Amino acid sequence: MRPQPLVASLPYLAPEMLRGRPPAAACDEYALGCTTVELVTGAPPFDAATPTELAEAHLRDPPPYP
Repeated sequence: MRPQPLVASLPYLAPEMLRGRPPAAACDEYALGCTTVELVTGAPPFDAATPTELAEAHLRDPPPYP
């Protein structure tokens, strides 16, 4: 069985999925949390100049304080 391509929006992608793990309910909760931060503050929780930097922010940076 071949791996399926990942289709996701990077600003809301859970760290587990960035590490190559299969999607789980916690990934949906993470995306909902990111969406909530954006609704409250007007911006996604992490901002970066490149997709690689954005992925690194999700993996290594602490959650922002709104």
